[in-house]
Amino acid sequence: MPNEKMLHLIPCDKDCYYQQQGYCTLDGVARITNFHGDGCGYFTQTDPYQQEE
Repeated sequence: MPNEKMLHLIPCDKDCYYQQQGYCTLDGVARITNFHGDGCGYFTQTDPYQQEE
């Protein structure tokens, strides 16, 4: 059914922008642009606009 939203329960304990209450809230898959070999190709720092010092 095209109007149904799929439910994904992907556990996540990283300090990631998409992590909320221990689960990944990423709505869908996209091109992986920041894979560092740590297990998640979609990891984005909690505050993606934070400037590194």
